[in-house]
Amino acid sequence: FDVATRTLYGVDGTTSDLLRIDPLTGSAALVGVLPMGGVRSLAFEPGAGVLHAFTSTQLHLTIDPVAFSVQAELVGPFGTVGGLAYDPEHRVLWGTEASASGLVRVWEPQAVTLGFREVRALATVGGQVLGFDQATGSLVRVDPATGRAALHVAVGPLEVEALALHP
Repeated sequence: FDVATRTLYGVDGTTSDLLRIDPLTGSAALVGVLPMGGVRSLAFEPGAGVLHAFTSTQLHLTIDPVAFSVQAELVGPFGTVGGLAYDPEHRVLWGTEASASGLVRVWEPQAVTLGFREVRALATVGGQVLGFDQATGSLVRVDPATGRAALHVAVGPLEVEALALHP
């Protein structure tokens, strides 16, 4: 979500279409077709005006939604990156690494174990990272310095796959 322009973006998993979605009406407009499929996560970087995405083949995509240009790079020795969240305060793109239940800083090739088995969804606010652990149904707070997670609040038996915080 681009707060400055109030634009919501999404990717159709079947067609690889990058979409601009009207949050009031639900109507979707095509921005462009991504040159590769399997997008698993999406995050917006406000300062640069770009979207970040990860595919099931471990490609990190940087997408300019205005010019519709896409750059792809293979990053890190980690596996499939699930949840993504950009922290504008620290200029860090966070992701969850599914096979090791780790938290990754995308541009630093290491993963650290969160201490929870199934953290998939991430969101950042004020330099803090929050995640949702599927196994315990809990919202967890992640220490950005260590990558370790601590229970924040039990939510319940839900399968939350994505989080977003309104600033």
